[in-house]
Amino acid sequence: MKKILQKLSWAAGTLLNLVTGFAAVIYLFGVVIWMHAPAVAALLLTLAMTLPLFGIGWVLRRLGRSANQRTKPQPWYPPQNKE
Repeated sequence: MKKILQKLSWAAGTLLNLVTGFAAVIYLFGVVIWMHAPAVAALLLTLAMTLPLFGIGWVLRRLGRSANQRTKPQPWYPPQNKE
């Protein structure tokens, strides 16, 4: 049960970060390119809107990764025999 919650927490954090980043890019495109707003003001406003969401995503990912540090990470490739 604990492993499932950690995997779900890590996945939720990753998904939240991806969706937040995508929404920020779309928002910046719409505000700066479409509506001709000043770029610096739009960047600051976008940063203020997205930092709390990125923070929550970071916390979720850290919670999901905390158990993986206790176990030794497995390589993604098969071990080779050294003879």
